[in-house]
Amino acid sequence: PVVLDDLLHAELTIVAVFSPRSAALFSAAVAGHNPTLHIAALSEAVSAAYTGPAMKRVIAAEPTGKAMLSALGGLFRT
Repeated sequence: PVVLDDLLHAELTIVAVFSPRSAALFSAAVAGHNPTLHIAALSEAVSAAYTGPAMKRVIAAEPTGKAMLSALGGLFRT
């Protein structure tokens, strides 16, 4: 709860989401809030499972760690 409270009030938070289940759980955790989130999803399926708020959302080019790091890096550059 303390971490979630910090996340909900942060100026900007970048979140990496690796599975549809974690995306759904995180969506439920932030439901009803409007945090300043940028989401990096490992795949289209993960992105579709995240139904929470997002100022920006990127999807890794392929479901690999290297592609996820590249997607996360893209969020920092924009």
